[in-house]
Amino acid sequence: MNQVYTLAASFITSCPSTNPALPVKAFPSLTFAPSGPTPGSSIALSFNSTDISSDTPLYAAFFTGLSQEFVLITDGNVTIPNDLRGQVYVVVSNNETMANDDTIVAGPAILEFEFDAAGKVVA
Repeated sequence: MNQVYTLAASFITSCPSTNPALPVKAFPSLTFAPSGPTPGSSIALSFNSTDISSDTPLYAAFFTGLSQEFVLITDGNVTIPNDLRGQVYVVVSNNETMANDDTIVAGPAILEFEFDAAGKVVA
């Protein structure tokens, strides 16, 4: 639920003061370098999280369909897996095999990799 709220929070401009507090929290935002990310490319990630130490390894978790792929973030950069197609959600996790409310550091962000009928990414 927190991941969905993180995506929706930027669209909420105000709420009546009589509304009860929501039982969710937004994660820090996650953005990519301005150049268009493509599968197989290395790209810089940008996020602000004060809850982690600088020596904690971080991973980009790519959610596509029913699968997840985890890639180590090195010096603020990540290589996007070659096999990603369509709409992909990305979060930063401090765990190399799991991304949930306890392990997510930032995100989600949405990437879109259009592809043709043969499965080749359309640039």
